[in-house]
This record gives sequence, structure tokens and C-alpha cells, in this order.
Amino acid sequence: KTLTGKWEKTRFNGNYNSNFLIGKEFKVGSTKKNKTLLVSAKFGIQGGNRYNPIDLVQSNADNETVYTDENYSEKGEDIFYVNFATSYRVNRKKTTHELKFEVLNATNYQAKVGEYYNPDSQLIETGKQWPMIPNIMYTISF
Repeated sequence: KTLTGKWEKTRFNGNYNSNFLIGKEFKVGSTKKNKTLLVSAKFGIQGGNRYNPIDLVQSNADNETVYTDENYSEKGEDIFYVNFATSYRVNRKKTTHELKFEVLNATNYQAKVGEYYNPDSQLIETGKQWPMIPNIMYTISF
């Protein structure tokens, strides 16, 4: 709420956000070796973030992005994602080793999350959600 008493939208007003996480740990080998296999999945959906519209005529004249005065009046599409992860963890006396493989946005869902001005084409183009990202990590904790 502004000082004038007017309610304004904010960038992160997506109206809702929901996540569901499921996972399981499995002991591997003898219990003395402390080896664990972990499998998990995360599902999420959230309302799109808001963004300011671009003034195309003024942007073309200035050859850079110029936004209108309509604060966060546009809303991106709802974002849906599915992340999968599996890891292998070995617990030692003084250290823990973990090798993890995960796939972020496994469905490669591409929601419109905003717009940007491209000075080369002099057009407004669409910004999309991150694509599918495979990720490998090795972690040592001590």
C-alpha cells in the first residue's frame, strides 16, 4: 500500500506457490560401511511473477529498454517444474562423501516469465523459464 493509500502489485505477487517433495533412502551393503542410496523427486507449481510492460516506441527511439509507468501490471505464465535427484552417500568416521546426480525442470516446461527489448531486431522478445538442467555434484563434508 502506497502513501497515497493505493494498493500496488509487487514483482513476486504470483498469487500462489505449491511444492510436493518425496524421497527415500536405502541402505546399501553391510551396515558397517554406512553407504546410502537416496532417490527423490520434487514437484512444484507457482503463479508467474509480475513484470513491467516495455514501451516499444520509446525503446526504439532510445535503442535501449524503456518501461512504461504501469508498475508490475503484466503477469508471467504459471511455472511448473519437476526435479529428480539420486545420490550415493558414504559416511566415514570423520568425513562424508556424496555423489549426486539431479535433473532440474525434467519436463523442460517453458513458461513465459517476462519480456525484454532486443535492440538488434528492435522488437520485444519473450523471456522463458530455465530449460532442463542436468547437474552432477560431488561433496565432501568433514
